Amino acid sequence: MCIVIPAIDIHNGKCVRLTQGLIDSRTVYYENPLDTLKFWEEQGVKRLHIVDLDGAFSTGSNYDLIKEMVLKTSIKLQVGGGLRSIEYSKKLIKLGVDRIVIGTAALKNPDFIKKLSVFVEKGSIIVAIDLKNNKPAIKGWTETIDSDVFNMAKIMENKGAGHILFSSVENDGTFSGPDLINTKKMTETVKIPIIAAGGVSNIDDLINLKKIGVKSVIVGKAFYENRMKYSDVKNL
Repeated sequence: MCIVIPAIDIHNGKCVRLTQGLIDSRTVYYENPLDTLKFWEEQGVKRLHIVDLDGAFSTGSNYDLIKEMVLKTSIKLQVGGGLRSIEYSKKLIKLGVDRIVIGTAALKNPDFIKKLSVFVEKGSIIVAIDLKNNKPAIKGWTETIDSDVFNMAKIMENKGAGHILFSSVENDGTFSGPDLINTKKMTETVKIPIIAAGGVSNIDDLINLKKIGVKSVIVGKAFYENRMKYSDVKNL
């Protein structure tokens, strides 16, 4: 089974989607993310992927909004974007967030995950590894580090990550299809589950990801642009 996880990206308090992570490409889909949350509740979604883009770009925080979302829903939420301290990560888990997504902090200092795993169970730790120009991207995809993404995934697995969220920045928001070659290689590199993201435009993309061993797929723009319906893919 491959679990499809809708995404809610928050920027300036609104539900948006970007193309290739570029803020200038922003499209607003809901003025109030709480309305987005209600929509997904009505669709019967069991898990949502929340990204605090202000946190990712180090321009602010949507913590209060995320807190309100947690308190108003029974849907399991996984939250990323700007989680660059042990304290803030613990704060989100204590709040009731089911999983936390760590990117920059982990990639710059892999021991961050080792330290975090003392306080947060393995299954709640997702490390985001985003491929950009064949290197891991950090800081809201605005920079890259000189490292191999597959070697980095092995390190994160050994440090205590429970999942790897793998995406290709070049494919994100483009409807060009996921990066199947590198995603397949990632599923063969580590034993922990791979969550794929970026480029999904139709059900065939989801089926192809399932075939190569992906356990979950995050989908945003394809839903918001009505290229597919959650009801058609929820039992994939």
